[in-house]
Amino acid sequence: MTQSTPGIDTRDWPIVFVDADELAETAGGDAMTVQLDALLERDERFGMVLQGRRRRDDRDHTQTWMAERYAELGRLVIGVGYVVAPATLARNRELIATNNPFPFPVWPATSREECTEWVRELVEKEAAGR
Repeated sequence: MTQSTPGIDTRDWPIVFVDADELAETAGGDAMTVQLDALLERDERFGMVLQGRRRRDDRDHTQTWMAERYAELGRLVIGVGYVVAPATLARNRELIATNNPFPFPVWPATSREECTEWVRELVEKEAAGR
């Protein structure tokens, strides 16, 4: 994979930025899966910042992709920060605190910057062996 494709930005590897809306608009369906799978083909641990997902079909596609690759994601993903609307932040944090369905830490925040900071801390801790 190149450093960046529409909807997936890997220039700050091992932190990956995925904009599900942009990815769906430029790739859609099976092409989305191919681009997301390219992240896993690197076979290196990484953290992800996920934003977008305004359209239900895009959200469902991304969630299906994650569910189908549960074990591989558990092995490779350090953590996922995802951007939510301020009105849903408390509810999202409550849900994750009581029932995180993923095999890695997940953190909702209201901005890409806050998600990035949280993911960067996880990546740095792992790199330091903590």
